[in-house]
Amino acid sequence: MKLLKGTYTEAEHHTFNLHLAYSIIEGIILGVLALNEFVLIKSLHGTNLQIGVLFQLSMLVFVWGSI
Repeated sequence: MKLLKGTYTEAEHHTFNLHLAYSIIEGIILGVLALNEFVLIKSLHGTNLQIGVLFQLSMLVFVWGSI
């Protein structure tokens, strides 16, 4: 499937495809992490403390991953 129209170098095509794949994977992962809080609240009847810990741990993982 050709998503880019026009004249682009092979490196630009490759970069675009990598960026597209990364964006799709990142969106899925962030969607799952965002749903963790919702599942904890609704399904498991989590307390406010548990929700706070879950949120803080997910932020810690994001910060640690960016180092």
